[in-house]
Amino acid sequence: MLERYFNGERLAFELPCDLSGLPPFRQRILRLAADIGYGEVLSYGELAQQAGCPAAARAVGGAMAANPIPIIIPCHRVVAASGRLTGYSAPGGLIMKRYLLSMEGVDFRGERVAL
Repeated sequence: MLERYFNGERLAFELPCDLSGLPPFRQRILRLAADIGYGEVLSYGELAQQAGCPAAARAVGGAMAANPIPIIIPCHRVVAASGRLTGYSAPGGLIMKRYLLSMEGVDFRGERVAL
């Protein structure tokens, strides 16, 4: 499945993910992030809003940093409100985050995602 994704096939990874070792808020955020579609981006604040906690953008960032399965739960699709790329805990960091978003067809204006 990962090979198909990296070959540019639009996939939704509908796999069971055991997040039981994480606090409930982080589980909720990661489940919401799993629903962000291929080639789409949301800001940390938008994800916090979806979770019913509009003031929790920083906590959303903490949940993204704790993501045990990047790509499967596509935390690379979460960016700052300005469109700027921020932390990515998977190997390759921000370079990999930009690569993945570009591969998915996300447009950039300089160092920011064109929102």
